[in-house]
Amino acid sequence: MAVAVAVVAGAVLAALVHQWPEGGPARALSAAATPSVGPSATRSPKAWPAAPAERSTGVAPGEAADLAEFADIDPITPASRARLRAAVTASVRRAAALGITQGVLVADRHTGQTIVSIGADTPVPAVSVAKLLFAVDVLDTAGGADRLAPATLGLLYRMIATSDDALASAFYSSGGGNQIVERVAARYHLRDTGPSPEPQYWGDIRISAADMASLLAQMLADPRTGAFLGSAMLSSTAIARDGYDQEFGMNAVDGAGSKQGWGCCLGGVVSIHSIGFTADEIVAVLSTAAPDAPGLNVPEVSAFADDPGFLASVAASTATARAAIIPRPALLPVRPIRPAR
Repeated sequence: MAVAVAVVAGAVLAALVHQWPEGGPARALSAAATPSVGPSATRSPKAWPAAPAERSTGVAPGEAADLAEFADIDPITPASRARLRAAVTASVRRAAALGITQGVLVADRHTGQTIVSIGADTPVPAVSVAKLLFAVDVLDTAGGADRLAPATLGLLYRMIATSDDALASAFYSSGGGNQIVERVAARYHLRDTGPSPEPQYWGDIRISAADMASLLAQMLADPRTGAFLGSAMLSSTAIARDGYDQEFGMNAVDGAGSKQGWGCCLGGVVSIHSIGFTADEIVAVLSTAAPDAPGLNVPEVSAFADDPGFLASVAASTATARAAIIPRPALLPVRPIRPAR
């Protein structure tokens, strides 16, 4: 196993010289050979609210321990479900009025039940959300995070937290390109997920909100992958490796873990995606819109960062993500992600 891990890490680093990210070639990381496992230095990792014993609850010390029994209680009630559905539906309609199509799925992490689904089965270009497919494939192939070398874990962590295109290209290449998509889709029973029509562009892998919500729920529940991927998503940085501000969608929700995606014009659309989780929910919001001008079809993020249509899609993504969140009662403990034993 040690030899296999070394081969994987070596292949990833070697593949950094041949890259095809979403819109074109990306720059290789000068520090890729010396990764570190942990959050980016650009921002402290997000964290769950404090444990019951560490927050002011108004409960006597002798009674505080009894609160632990509520840790798995689902705070999502029939009334809150109805409010969420109405809020998300209204947000999706407002986006549609601006020419933005959103595929949305919100699920209850406790029960696995879908709370709201709107256009959730429609395949769209994955852009950087594809990095989750690459990460879970590496983890599954190895048999879990504890079977991978620290160097490889560091590369995966950085790819997710900073949305690093160069690392994504390397993992895509070393994993067999579209074969990764086929393996993950079969393993996790993803109905709408499919290979990129142009294999050199991994950003054009096709996904749906329903599939990404299902994949995320399964990943987090798996003791081999959940702790590692959950931590990486909770450490999602404010500024991505390419310089883009990825503090939108679920990454703009306090205490949420998330993976963002953005780009133009694979599939002929502007894509702004966000999938993520809280202690109680899984949320996937995939947004697409027609580009304002052909000139947006370029690799550099600076070319579209200030485009009005692009910014409208970003704002709509955040609005729908926030509409999907049901606040957890102040005295109800969260269910943290715990590493596998």
